Amino acid sequence: MNLSCILAPAAAVWLGALLVELFVNAGVLATEIAVRVCLAIAFASLAVAGIMLWRLPLMRQSWIVAAIAGGSLGILAAALHVGALTADPVQSWVAQQNTVTVVGLVQSEGKVQQSTTARVWQQAPQFEWRLDTSAFMFRDEQWLIELPITVTSRQPPPEIGSRIAIRGKLTMGRLPETAALLRSSLQPEVIRKPGVIDQSANALRLGLRSALAGRPTDSASLVAGLAIGDQMQQPQELKDAMRTAGLSHLTAVSGGNLAILIVLVLGGTRLLRMRLPVQIVIALIAVVWFVILVRPQPSVLRAAVMGSVVLVGMFGGGQRRGTGVLAFSVALLIVVAPELALSWGFALSVGATIGLILWSPGVLVWIKQKFPRLPPALSDALAITITAQLATLPILIAMGSSVGLAGVPANLLAMPVVPLITILGLLTALLSVVCFPLAVFTGLIASWCAAWIANVAFTCSRLPFAVTPWPSGWMGAVLALVLLLMVATANRWLRKHYPIGIPTVLQWSALGLSLVLVCCTVFSTSRQHWLPEHWALVACDVGQGDAMVLRTGPSSAMLIDAGLDGRVIDSCLVDLGISVLDAVVITHFHADHVGGLRGALAGREVKAAFTTPLNEPLGEANAAREILAGSGLEFEVLHAGDIQATGEVSWRVLWPSHLIAGGPNNASIVLIADVAGLRFVLPGDIEPAAQAAVMAENPSPDADVAKVPHHGSRYQDAGFAAWTGASLSLISVGIGNDYGHPAASTIDNWHKAGTQIARTDQQGGLAIFRQPDGSIGLVTQRG
Repeated sequence: MNLSCILAPAAAVWLGALLVELFVNAGVLATEIAVRVCLAIAFASLAVAGIMLWRLPLMRQSWIVAAIAGGSLGILAAALHVGALTADPVQSWVAQQNTVTVVGLVQSEGKVQQSTTARVWQQAPQFEWRLDTSAFMFRDEQWLIELPITVTSRQPPPEIGSRIAIRGKLTMGRLPETAALLRSSLQPEVIRKPGVIDQSANALRLGLRSALAGRPTDSASLVAGLAIGDQMQQPQELKDAMRTAGLSHLTAVSGGNLAILIVLVLGGTRLLRMRLPVQIVIALIAVVWFVILVRPQPSVLRAAVMGSVVLVGMFGGGQRRGTGVLAFSVALLIVVAPELALSWGFALSVGATIGLILWSPGVLVWIKQKFPRLPPALSDALAITITAQLATLPILIAMGSSVGLAGVPANLLAMPVVPLITILGLLTALLSVVCFPLAVFTGLIASWCAAWIANVAFTCSRLPFAVTPWPSGWMGAVLALVLLLMVATANRWLRKHYPIGIPTVLQWSALGLSLVLVCCTVFSTSRQHWLPEHWALVACDVGQGDAMVLRTGPSSAMLIDAGLDGRVIDSCLVDLGISVLDAVVITHFHADHVGGLRGALAGREVKAAFTTPLNEPLGEANAAREILAGSGLEFEVLHAGDIQATGEVSWRVLWPSHLIAGGPNNASIVLIADVAGLRFVLPGDIEPAAQAAVMAENPSPDADVAKVPHHGSRYQDAGFAAWTGASLSLISVGIGNDYGHPAASTIDNWHKAGTQIARTDQQGGLAIFRQPDGSIGLVTQRG
């Protein structure tokens, strides 16, 4: 059968549902009349398809008829889905933000969300989870309504599968995924505990986490991610590195994981000499159990349906073509769950599968022709990796992800241990409820293997070609798609005009051009051209946070705070050419000063680390100590009067001499640092009480440059700016932040003290150096 006849109906089903769901997201189809219009269009399209099938030659027009019918089916399914989510009385309650009591089944674990209204250093966690409702109670009246809603609460949800009652305020939901958002501050009431199946899945997930407790966070989280798709404990820095290195798909459980499971089940049943029907039934049961265990994520559903179709097809004793199985699975899933049409995870899974089915055989043949001496296993791995990367490239760009060349080497290096980690992870989960000590042992081996993937991710994500300049969004996706089509067209043209082989001169010309392009990308210095040659201090632009880098040598530095995001501080240190951190000073443990610590340390030699005596907030303090322990170090506590020399930097601690009221901010480390003939005052986030104490206990440092405390907030002692004696002041602050930083009164006060002000939100990174005449030089990243 023609390929278009196979893929056209599935693509049309997807497109039809996608258009409806996109209009819903835009607020166009959130009314009953609009939903009826969609239904009318769907039935009209089905009628047109029927007429075409009757009047036109069957073989020549069958794919067109199938596409029209598929599109109609997609529109119909999505319209019915939207109609159910936007029906009254729930939407009336949402519009009025009424308080209701909801009864339903918990369908997901609580995902911790940081409140957008809380300051970054305040711990205000919100748990977000999905609830499938069965009843609503409003004004003493019960309504039996089955809808998916999202719940946000300060209380973590009960176990998945629990039937609960919870009271809260209904607000606008995230159409087309959920009908409403329920905001609650109350503890859910458990009406019924989970059933046997949900209890067993919950026990296995919890058992795996327990067996991995005590292992390094990176490797433990990777084992849980590869085995059962559990990414709850994965550090953000590792997620970012995996994404940049093209490895994030490993923890998004999909076809590879399910294939391993099916092979193990079928292999075990064959060893037991079971008949084929029994083998298939057991394998199908294993697939269903696996979906329950890892939770029904879009990529899991796609893989499960494809696997089930193939298994059912085995009853007939034959094989099923991959394109047909994929097309049927996509169409079925979109009809049953139209919200998948908008899922990036589903799109990536389908895209990668199409690439593997349609392109990998041709790529494999090309690799074997060009590199006949490569081992077969390496050739297969290269073909799979290249086709999956190319097939998903436009989708990743549309999502806003960066484009890089690190994905192929990273996947080749990680691929050998993936099956081992997956098998050991599943085995650890099973053993955790049978023999926990043995589960700890298998978990230890799995974490050793996972540490390799973490190292590959961090190393490859920092390669010069890991991120290449490319426009993101839909424009970038279209450009990537056009480029891929041009390459495919050129390949067909060359095959047509040079059937016996491409002339050597053309091959070498293409290779030379490719090498030139790669070298221009890899060795481009555009990211760091703004830096002066002999910089002394750089205030990295880390958004709403602090990260000051003092130069101690050609490729070494002393880092004062690490900002909030590990990717940003790592990028800054890469630009500066820093491979060794002679000292790391965390002035206090608020997230906007310590959140990026893992990214700052990754791949660099760290010789010493220092911090404040106050271990608050405790969560951030403990996390920082765990990260530092991964580098084999512990924090040394600093007090007023401590004097250190680090490379070309000499520095003295002015504060804290004692702890005062005001929490972590007023316990910030305050330093005077001398480097390259310049003196810097770095006061962390101290507020008026601590500023007054510092001034009372220390004479003016007569500094050249001072960092304005606490991002220039309005909480300042009026005399602190003049006390520093600085002629240049730096404000490290995020553009468009919600806190009003820097305050107009603070800027005015520092201006009155006779200082020039430089700001990272307006000028980007700030580089300070000493000019030949001894004066202070300032170069900004944005000119």
